[in-house]
Amino acid sequence: MHYRLHLAVILGSAAIIFGFNYFATELYLYWYIWWLDILMHFVGGMMVGYAGMFFALLVWRKSILNSPRAKIYLFLAAGISAFSVGAYWEVLEHLYNLSKYTPDYVFDSVSDIINDTAGGILAWVLTWRWFAKKTENTSPIKPEDINIINS
Repeated sequence: MHYRLHLAVILGSAAIIFGFNYFATELYLYWYIWWLDILMHFVGGMMVGYAGMFFALLVWRKSILNSPRAKIYLFLAAGISAFSVGAYWEVLEHLYNLSKYTPDYVFDSVSDIINDTAGGILAWVLTWRWFAKKTENTSPIKPEDINIINS
């Protein structure tokens, strides 16, 4: 897949998630549908985890792909980026006083960050399985197997 297509998927996913979040907030759907917050954090974590891996591959392409630890590096990129963005989101919720509407805010925040991180890890699992199929289960991934830089 070419890097422009990867970037379009990431930006399109972000637009859909932010748009749906806007309408869910305006229509108070998070208060009526208790599991919607869990789903949104999980899907958002997947998108952020995928973006984290994309940017890690974009920046350190040769060093990551030629390493026998490519699987670990991509796992860290997906997990850390999803965790970090999720934690940042929770801080913003607190700063904008959105936490005052949640009776058990600490539990909710921890749950949201766990869901974000789980979504990022699922993005890594799906990506790694795709790479494994594409390269016939060989590791490390060969740079020519991914068309991020050379489109």
